[in-house]
Formats: sequence, C-alpha cells, structure tokens
Amino acid sequence: MKTIMANIIMHLYVTDYTDHNLQGYLESPFGEGYYRIENGMQFLLIGDEIMNQNKMPQATAESRSFRKEKQENGMSLEPVSSIDLQAVKKTFYIRVATRQNNCWQGVIYSNTETGERVEKTFSSIVEITGFVEAQMNA
Repeated sequence: MKTIMANIIMHLYVTDYTDHNLQGYLESPFGEGYYRIENGMQFLLIGDEIMNQNKMPQATAESRSFRKEKQENGMSLEPVSSIDLQAVKKTFYIRVATRQNNCWQGVIYSNTETGERVEKTFSSIVEITGFVEAQMNA
C-alpha cells in the first residue's frame, strides 16, 4: 500500500442538515481548533484556507484560492477551542490527497450506526456533499 505523506485528514462534525443546509464544525488537522460551519460554502472556504495556511496538500497554482481576502466576505476564521459532542449527529473524515483545478481529490468516510466504515473517493466538492447528504439521509 502506497502512503502519501501530504495527505491530511479534516474532521467534519455535522450538527444539523435540515433542508440540505450543512451546519457543524470543521476540525483542523494541525491542532488549530474547530471552525464553525454554517453552510456548504463555508465548509469549502474554511477547508481551503486551512490547507492554504499549512501548504498541505500543495495547490497546483500558487495563487489559487476560493477567497480573495479574509476580511472581504466577513467570515470569521477564529477557531473555537471545543465543541458540544452531544450535538454532533455524524462525523466525517476527509482525506485530501491533492488539489487540482480548484478541486479537492481524496477520500471521505464515516461510520454507520453499526460501526461499519463507509467511504467514497471524490474528485470534487460536489461528490463530498453528495456523500454527506446520502449518509445523513441513511
């Protein structure tokens, strides 16, 4: 089995998915804390920023980013130190292997109620959100 050290795993803790609106927390794999997510776009922007700040995995274009400046969109990137784990309905593990053409590529997985691991290889954020939706509705 080939191991790629540039892979990182972000933990997505979903607290609500009413009307297909993703809410929860994204945990940085670099020990920075948890970032509040209030919709799918924030998930993408914060995840991309975490990877940009830590230069992992390396983006194919150095200036590539979904955001122009931190203050421009009014989002707070200040992490919180802890979350209420009882409010978490489902946890997803996202292993990003590469970032090409403004997309993430890797594997997302979660565990079912019976403890079975379910995973999907993805090549875009659309495939990630599709997997999250399928697992939240299972």
